[in-house]
This record gives sequence, C-alpha cells and structure tokens, in this order.
Amino acid sequence: MTERKIRWGILATGGIAKAFAKGLQESQSGCLVAVGSRTQERASNFAAAWGGVRAHGSYEALLADRDIDAIYIPLPNSMHAEWAIKACEAGKHVLCEKPLAMSVAEAKELAALARKAKRLCGVWHAYR
Repeated sequence: MTERKIRWGILATGGIAKAFAKGLQESQSGCLVAVGSRTQERASNFAAAWGGVRAHGSYEALLADRDIDAIYIPLPNSMHAEWAIKACEAGKHVLCEKPLAMSVAEAKELAALARKAKRLCGVWHAYR
C-alpha cells in the first residue's frame, strides 16, 4: 500500500524556511507544495529556487490553498501562535519553530483549538 506524501506549505521565505525546504527534498513522507510570503516577489523567488512550488503573495493565501495538508511556521517568535491558530482554523496541521507561543495562555489556546479542529500542532526543535 502506497501512502500519499504530506503536502507542505511554508509560511515565510527566510533561511530557516530554506533549510526546511531542503529537508523536504530528501523526505520520503513529505513534499513542498507552496510557499507564502508578505510579498509576491519574495514568494516567487523562493518558489523558483525549489521548482514546481506555488508562490502565494500573502500568508492568508497560503492558508487558503486546498492542496496543502500541513504548514511549517518559521516566522519571528512573536508571530508563531497567531499564525499557528490561523493555520488550524484553516484546517491545516502545524509544525512551528520554537517557541510555539509567547505565553502559557497562548499555548493553551492553541492546544485547545488544535484538539477541537482534530489537527496536529507541534514544535520543531533541532536538538534532543
């Protein structure tokens, strides 16, 4: 039985986003489908570097993309919880750079929302 790969969207175009995209190239279980940025130009430049990736000129447009299963969030720390919540609300699973939230209250809100939406929401941490 062949399982379908997880279709990823990346919510940013910086260095950490590039490292994640590189990892997806080597993945047996996931593939990069689209990227979202604050500008179409940045999204298009990033997409061109990874071949066959859709470019969205806003974070909202990326979250609205029906061909994405999961979102990777490497935004500045203060934006993590906000966009993880929006991703869950859009029906996406979430993998977020550390920290997931800036407060316990934000983390609890996000955890409750993910449970209610039946979505996985996790934190990426490069070290054990």
